[in-house]
Amino acid sequence: MTASRFIWIRKPVQWAGLLLLAVVTLAVGLDGWLSRSLPDLRPWHDGDLLPDFSWQEATTFDAYLDLEQELFTRLDRLMREEFAREESFPLFRYGAEPHPLRTRFEGDWNRTRVLPATDPKGVFLMVHGLSDSPYSVRALALAMNRLGFVVVALRLPGHGTIPGALDEVDWRDWTTAVALAAASIRADHPDLPFYFLGYSTGAPLGLYWALTRLKAGATAAEMPERMFFLSPALGISPLARFANLQRVISHMSFFRKSRWASVLPEFDPVKYQSFTKNGARQLATLLAEVNALLVGLKSDSTVERLPPITSFQSVVDETVSTFDLVDLLYGTIDDPASELVLFDINRISSLTPFMSYSPQRLIEALQRQSANRWTLTLVSNRGTDTPEVEARQHTVDAEKPEATPLPYTWPASLFSLSHVALPFPPDDPVYGYAYNVDGKTAPTLGNIQIKGERNVLVLPASELIRVRSNPFYDYIRKKIIGQLGGTE
Repeated sequence: MTASRFIWIRKPVQWAGLLLLAVVTLAVGLDGWLSRSLPDLRPWHDGDLLPDFSWQEATTFDAYLDLEQELFTRLDRLMREEFAREESFPLFRYGAEPHPLRTRFEGDWNRTRVLPATDPKGVFLMVHGLSDSPYSVRALALAMNRLGFVVVALRLPGHGTIPGALDEVDWRDWTTAVALAAASIRADHPDLPFYFLGYSTGAPLGLYWALTRLKAGATAAEMPERMFFLSPALGISPLARFANLQRVISHMSFFRKSRWASVLPEFDPVKYQSFTKNGARQLATLLAEVNALLVGLKSDSTVERLPPITSFQSVVDETVSTFDLVDLLYGTIDDPASELVLFDINRISSLTPFMSYSPQRLIEALQRQSANRWTLTLVSNRGTDTPEVEARQHTVDAEKPEATPLPYTWPASLFSLSHVALPFPPDDPVYGYAYNVDGKTAPTLGNIQIKGERNVLVLPASELIRVRSNPFYDYIRKKIIGQLGGTE
């Protein structure tokens, strides 16, 4: 009798299941068909050419570095023997001749860099973002090293080589590499203060490592002294969880391009231009794991043992969600020593009529939320008639914010920062808008000024307009130094 009472719902459920399957099949097929309009794939889109580290092979950080050496030896051979024959233009990343932008800085920042220090003050582990390389943290790594800190700038598996490597990577490859690097640092420098800095995807990787350590019973003394996040990728599009559905058809040559979100010329020497959907899928999976850990640890108050966290974020960020950063992380933090630094839009009144979005509601909500939990600092114009900026700090239990004038101004052409801009100084040799050679501004990927008719260039116009370096970078650098308890 009981079973028969519910038999009437079987057919609707079956029909709903069939309808869902049909919708998914149609979406996957349509995505596969549309992907055929992408440019042809080249050898550097084939991840099988350079198999990278796998979390299932985890041993030690030294073994990881040995594997990395073998990986880059194979890459050098491919560049000489195959890639250079496939493509040729002056900025080609895989050309036989050195990339002209790479000659502007020392060392290979596509791979893990360990910067030693004499009589070190402490140790930093720095981790870059998705599709990037350790070059993303180069400026801050060199700055901290000059102050006497040992710095390990980690290359994540799947990065720094060919964009196809991201098609094969697993999020556990990243978390394992971070864990191996952190374990090596603590073993080599057990008595030195330890700090973590993560840019974009590097932030949730550091958070995952810290949360799993706490879950395993680590004490506060075993955790980093403080963690620093830049443009932390703690919220991305919900659709990223389904980015790999097309893999069921991508094994057919007709739909091979469906694994790719974009296929572009590889002209950037330290960042992939082509982007595989698997990268987004793996980041989404990582964020789901981080969220579950935060919820679990919050329920038993273990999360209170997290070290202080200072995050730097633009109020407008097309790549990651500022709202999710606040809800996921700062909605959990209850620590006056933690801080969220927000960079406002340029409030010059002549620009506001052209803006489709105002972050004012977000800012006001954050001011209310941080009142008795953590410190909020807003870097914004001193007024709507000046490009000069100030830092308005909302400390715990303060009746009103404290405004401090800063020695920085908005460049005339900038209306906001961007996700990719925060870790790069204006004079960055690859992305800076004010990189100089012999007293003259030299061309970089961050100050390209080209105009013409629409739909002629292969690069999306959105990429050309995006600011790639940060006029307030020095504020970030000095803020980090101050929170380390030091001075320059």
